[in-house]
Parts: sequence; structure tokens; C-alpha cells
Amino acid sequence: MKKTFIILFNLVFATVVYAASGHGGGHQASFFSLDFLFRVINFIILFGGIGYAISKPMKSYLKQRSENIRNQILEAKKAKEDAEAKARYYEEKLRNLQNEIEALKEQFKREAEEEKERISKEYQEQIEKFKERMIKSLEQEKLKIREELLLDLGNMAFEVAEDLVKKNFTSADQSRLVKEYITMMERVN
Repeated sequence: MKKTFIILFNLVFATVVYAASGHGGGHQASFFSLDFLFRVINFIILFGGIGYAISKPMKSYLKQRSENIRNQILEAKKAKEDAEAKARYYEEKLRNLQNEIEALKEQFKREAEEEKERISKEYQEQIEKFKERMIKSLEQEKLKIREELLLDLGNMAFEVAEDLVKKNFTSADQSRLVKEYITMMERVN
């Protein structure tokens, strides 16, 4: 379509230039001469014919071109509306994102406090259990040491008593103890 228009334009331009230059006879065309009138009529017929020849293709071309422009404008409007909708969506998302970030910060702070309290409570419970185990362990050690001390004390008392008996026990004491034992046995029987 463009090529046809360019070719026709060149033909018209060449005709106008030829008509304006004259037929080569050296005549000057005046405004009121018959030659000039023929040239004008020739020009009008030529342009009328060219106009008629290209009017249908030109109309369809211009119609198609205006339709394309209209479609492009509609597409551009739709793209603009879509872009604005997306921009509003993302702006809302950003506003919500700030709120979500603040909510998450608060939640993390709360969870950290709860975790701190839980760990502190667990730590206190472990300390209490450890204290109880240590107290039981110390009491057992105390009882064990006491038993050992009592056993050692009993052994020492026995040794001291044995030494005293060996040093102070005489044969008269032995005879007297034997007699007492026999008397006691007789009474039992």
C-alpha cells in the first residue's frame, strides 16, 4: 500500500514539474492562456483519476490504520489500568507488609519472653531437683559417717574395755564371776 502511494506521488510530482516547465517550445505560459487552461484541466483530470484510483485503497488503509491506532490506544489504556491496579495491589501489599512485620516483631518478642520464662522456670526446677539430690546425698553421707563413727567408737570402746579387763582382771575376779554365773544358772533351772 505504501509503495503504491509513493509511486503515484512520484508520477504526480513528475507530471506537475513537466507541466510547469512547458513543452520545450520556449513559450511562457500566462495565467489566462489556453495552454495554461489545458494544463490545469490536465492536472485536475490526472489528480482526479489518481485520487479516484487510490481512494478505495487509501480509505481502507486509513480505516485500517485508524483501527490499529484505536486498538493500540485501547490496549495502552488497558495496560495502564492493569499497571495502576498492580501498583495499587503492591502498595497495599507494602502497607500490609509493614503491619505484618510489626505483628511478627511483636509475636517474636512475645515468644522470646515466653521462652525466657520457660527456660528460667526449667532452670529453677533443675536447681531445686539438684538441691534435693544434694540434700539426700548429704544425709546419706551423714548417716554413713555416723554409722562408721559409731562402729569405730564401739571398736575403740571394746579395745579400751579389753585393755582394762586385761590389766585389772585378776584370778579372784575370775572365780567370783564363775560362782555368780553358776548361781544364776541354778536359779534359772
